[in-house]
Amino acid sequence: MGQLEEELKENSWLTVEAESSVLFNTPPVERLTAAAGLLGIDLNLMTRDAGHA
Repeated sequence: MGQLEEELKENSWLTVEAESSVLFNTPPVERLTAAAGLLGIDLNLMTRDAGHA
């Protein structure tokens, strides 16, 4: 199994269904925030100093 597949299996990544409005109508610098918003996640409330989930 490859590295990405292993990381997905371990839930190391958040995944979201592709949304055409995010891909095509959202400026690139805003896409991460927009995609997280589809999951109900506000990235501004997350810390970079946290450990693993």
